[in-house]
Amino acid sequence: MFLFNKQKYTELSDNELLQIYRKTGKQKIIAELFNRYAHLIFGVCLKYSNKNNICEDVVIQIFETVMEYAKKSEIKFLKSWLYTVTRNECFKQNKLFEKLEYNDQINEDVVDDEKEETISDKKLKDAINQLKTEQKKCIELFYFDELSYSQIAEKIGHDVKKVKSNIQNGKRNLSIILKKERDEIVQ
Repeated sequence: MFLFNKQKYTELSDNELLQIYRKTGKQKIIAELFNRYAHLIFGVCLKYSNKNNICEDVVIQIFETVMEYAKKSEIKFLKSWLYTVTRNECFKQNKLFEKLEYNDQINEDVVDDEKEETISDKKLKDAINQLKTEQKKCIELFYFDELSYSQIAEKIGHDVKKVKSNIQNGKRNLSIILKKERDEIVQ
């Protein structure tokens, strides 16, 4: 058995650390991974959001996710996995890429006093409603209900690859719909 001291942690590979963490649940192991990758996660986050406070929150959220996920599942390529999880978390934090920058272009007042929705929120919801049913459901579950790919797959009865595809295609289609509406407003 390994002696759990800092010197031993630094000598172990990511996969070795994750295996030990899965067996022991010792948070000191996650701390070592945090030391290795926090700056990279922060940098990836800055790529998707230039707001430091969001990025700091994302770094913490990512390591909470690592702690939960690594307890029950094997992460084979930690660095790639962290990049993907970070990117997805940034999208969630930015509420669908800062609502695809739509809010910055349309600063309208509250439309519905009762629900306090802005016009841009309503436009986003209308655009989401134009998506294919499976894309719409996956987008809503991922961004608004904040479910993971596997949770969505289980809930709607599809495999994870189909869920990822629906989310990716839904985001692309949503971007196209909102760009078209934005172009119509400009003209």
